[in-house]
Amino acid sequence: MYENGTVNHAEESMKSKNVEPSMKHNTLGIGFTGLSNMLYALFGKYQNQSTEVNDFGLEVVKHISKYAKEASERNDLNFVVYASPVENSCYTMMKKLQKEYGKIKGVTDREYINNSYHIPVYEKVSIKRKIDIESEYSQYCTSGNIQYVEFDSQLTQNTEAVEKIITYAMNGNNNITSRGQKIVNTYRNASYEPISKMCDLSIKLLDDSMAPIYLKGDRLFFRKKDSYNNGDDIVIAVKGNVLSVRRLYKSQKAIILQAMNPKYQTIVVNIFSEDMILGKVETLSREIK
Repeated sequence: MYENGTVNHAEESMKSKNVEPSMKHNTLGIGFTGLSNMLYALFGKYQNQSTEVNDFGLEVVKHISKYAKEASERNDLNFVVYASPVENSCYTMMKKLQKEYGKIKGVTDREYINNSYHIPVYEKVSIKRKIDIESEYSQYCTSGNIQYVEFDSQLTQNTEAVEKIITYAMNGNNNITSRGQKIVNTYRNASYEPISKMCDLSIKLLDDSMAPIYLKGDRLFFRKKDSYNNGDDIVIAVKGNVLSVRRLYKSQKAIILQAMNPKYQTIVVNIFSEDMILGKVETLSREIK
């Protein structure tokens, strides 16, 4: 990414042989795993066995998310939370834990640590309940997470059932946050500040990349559109968990994301979907000092 210039300040990093100038454009993941093992060690129950235990687990992950946001602000970097699957490390970690603590029932008596915030695979829990419980955690995992269910038999002859499960997980579950909530939870400079029924999301610009049109510190209000045109000022994730604004230009071969400030690199994207655009800037609010 440094060599082909797809990261801002890549040329500066290459010349100085120091990744620091470009580091602020990357994401720094804080991963966690073994939540259910921790809960059993503390309470003797897993998250599916007690509402109070599950509430404690949510507070733990919420605290990790809060810390990531604070670290991002404090260091001007992009810290994110990752619900780690650790398909290989889960075995290595368990061996080390058993060597130090022995085999503790419900905690270290298996060959592996349970992934991320997942309910243990050996727990008897319905598909619906598993989705309901685990989906509460997803809003805090801004870098990614996995939602899955297991079946006692093959469903190759019942694709309608599979479709219903997927639809419920995506839309029918009250714990799945709305698009706006996901944006606010994922991007540290996004917030709810309704100014109309059509425009309730905003971002605070954290740089001067769109100066002199939009200034650092401006609050820009945006809304989702069915399609976008050349010259639209769009809200998009240029770097990590920070939203930025770029002027959109389309060609037959690529999409161009143009910063108005010449100090910032123009981004050319060959593979692009309009779903990557969170919205078009509609208006702004500026503090007069």
